[in-house]
Amino acid sequence: MKGVGLVLFIISVWTLASGQDITTPITDSAIQRYNDSTITERTLRDKEWRFVEKLMQKERRSKRLPDIIGIGVKKCGTHALIQLLAHHPMIRSRYPTEAFYFQRRNLSSAQEQEYIQSMPETEDNAFIMEKTPAYFTFPHNIPRRIKSTSEYSKLLLIMCDPAKRVISDYVQDIIVGSIKKEDYPTVESYLEVYLNNYRKFTSWRDEKEMKSHQDELFKLHYTDYPSTILTNGLYALHLPRWFEHYNSSNLHIINGDEMLQNPGRVMEKVQDFLGIPKLLLEEDYILNAETQTYCFLHPLTKKKSCIGSYKMRTRNGKMKVDEKTLESLREFYRVPNELLYKLLNVRLYG
Repeated sequence: MKGVGLVLFIISVWTLASGQDITTPITDSAIQRYNDSTITERTLRDKEWRFVEKLMQKERRSKRLPDIIGIGVKKCGTHALIQLLAHHPMIRSRYPTEAFYFQRRNLSSAQEQEYIQSMPETEDNAFIMEKTPAYFTFPHNIPRRIKSTSEYSKLLLIMCDPAKRVISDYVQDIIVGSIKKEDYPTVESYLEVYLNNYRKFTSWRDEKEMKSHQDELFKLHYTDYPSTILTNGLYALHLPRWFEHYNSSNLHIINGDEMLQNPGRVMEKVQDFLGIPKLLLEEDYILNAETQTYCFLHPLTKKKSCIGSYKMRTRNGKMKVDEKTLESLREFYRVPNELLYKLLNVRLYG
């Protein structure tokens, strides 16, 4: 937990970038002068960026537990999220980004130290981030595990249209060999096997039945892994376990469709959630007309960094999907989606 140190760091950035004496108290009148300044948002941001980089150079470095953990959802844009967020000068990403640490059957102090050593050596006021999309759905006790091990970590969860997510997950599992092409040559052949057999998990009468569904899905993860292509999208069934340990102060939910259409706006919201200087602005993200994915244009170096064209292959319109297939999936997720909207008090998509 960074606490006072981070607050002082951010105040230093604010005062130095705005040209105010760092020893001057930050009063209401000082804030008004700051707001009335003729410095444009972009100019001020560029100054803040340089000051952050300078302050970081003077800080002690160490390895520690992550400050930010991306917990999923698989195939909803988690790679794009960490790739775009990592441009912030206060964010340090683990490489490889996916640790799978909290999915291990048994955790020990020795394994925790191994996990820490896998993190980048990072400045005191920088944020270390790892993301493992599989955390969201498995195992059942993973929210408690993360909370007890890394109490002050903030979580990022990106959820996308579950119907389209199935297509992407199917394609990915074929590519990596998690399922065999000869068993399920098309996504339609997969759905013929699973769609009706797993429909019972799409609704529940009370909390007891919901927990029963959860327990059965965790067992099926071991015995029938291909089923997770479908069941990972039952967000309303998985999310309550996380709400037992987290709330909006330490778990930020991202609309995957908004991430696809306006990543810059999403980055601004994430920076607010993390409590760090807003250095990544909506205007920094430009659409690549060829791939229909976004690129980040560095405000200082003007270097362009783009999301790989192999990412979002099923959600950016480049891969054509049979509309009847999507309709059958939308009908499958109709009830659990409504339960999700009721749980969150907001409609994410559809």
